[in-house]
Amino acid sequence: MVKALNTLFAPFIAADPRHPEGRLVAFRTGDGADAKAAVTGLLDEFGFAVLDLGGLRAGA
Repeated sequence: MVKALNTLFAPFIAADPRHPEGRLVAFRTGDGADAKAAVTGLLDEFGFAVLDLGGLRAGA
């Protein structure tokens, strides 16, 4: 299980996260390494800068 994008309001998610100043940050937390890698790849492809907050217990 991976938790991501729950700290952003829908208009921020819908808009392009790439700006001249840099990319919008998406926090991600989870317990499975493979699942976290998959979500990181998707978020990066969408244009977000991904920050890992660790496991679900620590990142909550």
